[in-house]
Formats: sequence, C-alpha cells, structure tokens
Amino acid sequence: MKKLAIGYILSAFNCLSLTPLAIYLLFPAMVTYPVSIVLRALGWRDVRRGTGVGSASYLVIFLLGVVTFLLVLLTFTEALPREALQIAALSWTFYSVAELYLYNSAARNLGARTFHLASVNIIGVVSIDYVAFTVLPASVQSFPEEVGGFLYIGAGLLIVSALAAAVASTKINITRSRTLQTIPKLPPAATTSPIQRQAQPLLKLEPLREGSQKTCPKCRAANPLKARTCSGCGAILAVDIGLKCPVCEAPFAYAKKLRMDRYICGICGSTLVVKPA
Repeated sequence: MKKLAIGYILSAFNCLSLTPLAIYLLFPAMVTYPVSIVLRALGWRDVRRGTGVGSASYLVIFLLGVVTFLLVLLTFTEALPREALQIAALSWTFYSVAELYLYNSAARNLGARTFHLASVNIIGVVSIDYVAFTVLPASVQSFPEEVGGFLYIGAGLLIVSALAAAVASTKINITRSRTLQTIPKLPPAATTSPIQRQAQPLLKLEPLREGSQKTCPKCRAANPLKARTCSGCGAILAVDIGLKCPVCEAPFAYAKKLRMDRYICGICGSTLVVKPA
C-alpha cells in the first residue's frame, strides 16, 4: 500500500513542525500536510474496497483533515482569530479517533500488527490538545516550559505513530479476487468413474477470526450469522454444497484475498485460512 505508506511518512515529517525545527519546517508542512491527508484517505479507501476491512472512516479522515488544514491556514493569515486553532485541534482529535479505529481494525483483520503501535497517536493528540487549550487562551508570548514539554512529547508520539503506520502499511497486500478462480479444477467428468466423480474437497477452510453477523452483498442489511436468506431483500446467504465459509456457510466466491493463503469472508467478515484437504 504505497499511498498509505507515503501518506504516513509525510505525516511524520509534518509532526516535526511541532518541535524546535518548526522555524525551518512550518511552511513546507503547509504543503505536505494536505498531500498527506489525501494519500491517507485514498489508501484507507483502497483497503476498504479491496478487503472490506474498516469502514467509511476514510471519509472522516479526509473531510476533518481538510477542515483542520483550512482553519490553521486561515489563522496564520489572520483571516480568523487565534481561537480558531482550538477548533482545529478538536477537528484533528476527531479524525485521529477515526484513524485509531482503522489502525485497530487493520491490525486485527489483516495481520499488520505494527498498527497496534500506531495507536499511540491518540496520546500524542491529547498532549497537543492540552497545549492548545492551556496556552492559546492566554498570551502567545507566555509559553511555560512545562507546557512546551507536553508539546514535544506529543510530537514525538505522533512521529512514532506515523512511522509505525507507514511500516504496517507496507505489509498490506490487497488483491481483489473472485477466489474461485484460484481453486484447482477437477478432471473432466467424462474421464472419471461415478465413484471418482463424488465430490471430494480439494481445499479446506479454517477460521482465524469469526464474524458475528452476516451483511447482505446486495442491500447491505445485517442478518443473524445462521440466516440462510437476507431478511431485507431475500438474497441467498448460505449454500449446502461447494466450498463455503465454515462460519456462515456463504459461498467462497464472496471471499476476498488478503495475503498468501489468507482470505476474508465477504458476508460475515470472518478471517479464513485456505489449506489443502
């Protein structure tokens, strides 16, 4: 996932503008910050479309990231009062919470466990918020030393988070797959005896993580895990024969490939491992 990795590397660079290097990096960060937001949103969108992991949180990241950038930019140009930076801090906090959800979702479902380390982003953001709401109401000229410590600690944690997310992003392999195409084919029926033609499983599926409900691929309605048809549109959600999810009995054709022999069921979201029978 190059988009995500580059986006988070730029994010780490942006966080350096919260350190004593700000005098050199503040204006370059005004360029790299919006680029980082766009790349991260596009990257998480691709993860969502390719694996089903996550949610529409990438839209939250994009929209609130843009709002945060505009508020900071307009404050520096004096088009808005200094207090607008506090609103920017709140906006930043909300989209950081959305990213925290995506980190944990990716670490749990995609095996990219380095995303767990990236979860320190929320501690860094809270540290920055403390500075924003204790210093900004007072004079900008008065900047207590202990408050500056919170700023630098927060910046350090955000840099660690961004670099961890960049490393974890490189481990995500999205392959859109109608996975039945990868299943070995049986010999032609004409060359086998009736006994040989009896269904013999070539592959077996084992769940690594079980989903809790079914989501209809047509109308997106939620259904109980044992439901055989959708309560909303009547679509078939389970089959009796053929390769199917061992958790919800949905056809394996709905599965999407995550990496190597690991798949995610497109109906119940269970993480599956494919093994030879």
